[in-house]
Amino acid sequence: MKYGIPLKDYAMSIIASRKLPDVRDGLIPVQRRLLYAMDSMGLGSGGRSKKRVSIVYETMNKCHPHDDISLDETLVRMAQGFSTRYPLIHCQGIGSVDGDPPTGMRYSEAKLSEIGGEMLKDHQNEAVDFVPTYDEELHEPTVLPSAVPNLLINGFIGAAAGMASSMAPHNLTEICNAICACIDNPDISIKKLMEYVHGPDFPTGGEIIGSQRIHEANKTGRGKLTIRGKYTIETSEDGRENIVFTELPYNIFTFMPMEEINQLVRDKVIDGIIKAKDESDFNGIRIVIKLKKGALVDDVLKHLLTKTQLQTTFEIGNLVMVNGKPQCLKLKELIQHFIKHRLEVPSRRTRYELQKTEERAHILEGLLITLTNFNETVTIIKSCQDTATAWLKLQKRFSLSEAQLETVFNIQPTSLLSHEIEKLQVELEKLKALIVDNISLLVDEGKLRELIKNETKAIAEKYGDARRTEIVVDKTEEK
Repeated sequence: MKYGIPLKDYAMSIIASRKLPDVRDGLIPVQRRLLYAMDSMGLGSGGRSKKRVSIVYETMNKCHPHDDISLDETLVRMAQGFSTRYPLIHCQGIGSVDGDPPTGMRYSEAKLSEIGGEMLKDHQNEAVDFVPTYDEELHEPTVLPSAVPNLLINGFIGAAAGMASSMAPHNLTEICNAICACIDNPDISIKKLMEYVHGPDFPTGGEIIGSQRIHEANKTGRGKLTIRGKYTIETSEDGRENIVFTELPYNIFTFMPMEEINQLVRDKVIDGIIKAKDESDFNGIRIVIKLKKGALVDDVLKHLLTKTQLQTTFEIGNLVMVNGKPQCLKLKELIQHFIKHRLEVPSRRTRYELQKTEERAHILEGLLITLTNFNETVTIIKSCQDTATAWLKLQKRFSLSEAQLETVFNIQPTSLLSHEIEKLQVELEKLKALIVDNISLLVDEGKLRELIKNETKAIAEKYGDARRTEIVVDKTEEK
């Protein structure tokens, strides 16, 4: 037994919570700690960068009691534009889709990307819960505010004991539109949602064959999609036709199909290919498959797609942590959980701001009472032999609170006049108006939902882009 929980269940819970993403911010603890440590180090998108090794060891020192290698691998993956649809970290020397490995962590620098910074916005305003770190010397967030729907746009691939999560990335604009539609109509159907979310959108592009399986995966939270590299047919100067792949399936590096094609040619499994050549560069992927004269392009393509990783299967299993327990969720449920999280974040932020505003307004009221009765205040203070007596007399005379009196006594009597009454009154009126607005927001969920909707639209306008993955017709679905 551990804390009254059977050891097996406790172990499973610990493993799952470390290896499966939280439904709210789409992160596992190692990712969350890296982002939080980078923010604490001042590594925002508009500021300086620091070497990866510094970030890794700062994270280990503050909140992550595990090895440096897994931390650096996590950092690199969150920065790879070919692994992550919307990278949360900006870094160079992180490898390539050609299969080049990342540089050593002492050689390249990193900082939060602009969209990565959106994940942490408002965490200082008590918008999320904090818990003690492993050594109980510091505190770390249990979840990030996550103004962007990270889980839906970046997906997740990982495995815990006896369970695995494989979530496809999606297009930010499409997901934000779906979130807004779900806010407007909580009873929206999956069919209607798919008018906004056409399907997964992988960072490497490619093509998804057919839409029926996408619909099934969105409806059940599980499914299999066929992903194919994107190609064109080119004619060389000598009249031969070449098949040129310019995009690959997700998580496929260029060397993988290259090795397979050349092996198939050597084994004479595929007839009609002279050789395959990788002409990829910084401008993009270009795998050229040179054909023999008279070769049937369709036959060669059929063999390539069935016998190499130019066509693969992506298995969807939306397994996530919900309130500490693993659950497989449908698309609509994922969106609803994100909306629920986003409703809680501004609500907590508003309560925090309301408290601070009320405290400031309270202090200003005390100062204004003191300044309005300046001569009497000075007379009372001067007539007393000690601060305690003056404190009691002022408290009794003007009904001031301890916080108000403390502010008054921290200011020298002769400097009270420097606080211009008119300026304080203007500030107080603004604070009172802000208090009314904050209370109105907290008591009216409709206003809160409209705020979330506007924030989501702003995210889409700022970071949204065009789809990369095309959804093509599956001829078997037409029959």
